[in-house]
Parts: sequence; structure tokens; C-alpha cells
Amino acid sequence: MEDIVNCKTCNKEIPEEDANYLDDSPYCDKCYPEAEVNYPGFDDEDDDDEEEDDDDDDDD
Repeated sequence: MEDIVNCKTCNKEIPEEDANYLDDSPYCDKCYPEAEVNYPGFDDEDDDDEEEDDDDDDDD
């Protein structure tokens, strides 16, 4: 029998193997993106974009 966990945000029952974990807390697919953005230390800036901008400056 599969282990069932509850999403920390919406309390939905989900199979443990399908849960997304953040700081040892399970989240369903719907709640995980918001939890990730609100997680302390989350950097929403993509470092790849900054590198691409630097490359554009070299072309001038």
C-alpha cells in the first residue's frame, strides 16, 4: 500500500512519491510553485538572463 501525505497548504491527500518537498514539507503540484516562490532565500532572478545580457554588451 502506498504511503499518503497531506499537502501542507491545501491538505489534499497525495501519494508520497508524487509529493513535492520543500524544507521537508510535502506540497501538491498545485501548491508547490507558490510555496517555492514564498520560501525564504528563493531567488526569482534567473542567472542565465544576466549572462546573456553581458554577452549582448560585448557585441556593441
